[in-house]
Amino acid sequence: RTLGSSVDTTTKNLNPETTLADLAYRSSTANVKTRLGIGSTGQVLTVAGGVPTWATPGGGGLTLLSTTTLAGASTTISVSPSGYVNLYILATKVDCASNAKLYLAPNGQTSISQTAGVLNYTAGVQLENFNLDYIKTNDIEAAETNNSFVYHIFNVNSTTEYKNWSGVFGFEDPSSRLSSQLGSGIIRTNSAISSLVFSPSSGNFSGGTVLVYGVK
Repeated sequence: RTLGSSVDTTTKNLNPETTLADLAYRSSTANVKTRLGIGSTGQVLTVAGGVPTWATPGGGGLTLLSTTTLAGASTTISVSPSGYVNLYILATKVDCASNAKLYLAPNGQTSISQTAGVLNYTAGVQLENFNLDYIKTNDIEAAETNNSFVYHIFNVNSTTEYKNWSGVFGFEDPSSRLSSQLGSGIIRTNSAISSLVFSPSSGNFSGGTVLVYGVK
């Protein structure tokens, strides 16, 4: 430009970023871009009204709600799954002082209907259909820490419907057999799930950690 003429702003229009992590996208005006500031932690880039924008994910993610160590004859975990649809529960290194079944009673609920269960020993597969007083496993060998249990509880905030559940359990039984167990069924409560009560069928816990995740 000659002295006294206006400054050419074309280059600036193509680079509107002003702050760390800004993004730029083409606006509706030719040779002009629009600045999009960085979003908040946990947000994802999506499209709204035909332009990019940052937004909180609408579903599918796991959020850790609590971490609890199993101890004594019973451990109660309070949960607040508001805003979540399901619970994903992972129990690892569960150790009992004596051979015992692992019980899980959502809301302390002991009226559980199990519609199907599959128990797989190294010797074969056993299919069972029965009702249960708890969500429970077969006997776990005492002082054995290589045990892990995964539970899913669905529709946890409903106050009008029973809750479906499913579980995948891996443990060593009192005969030192490595066992895997699959189960599914119904929790007979119309209340939202607000607590999880873990207990061995006899004796005390010697260890174990339970991670509870909320699923949107």
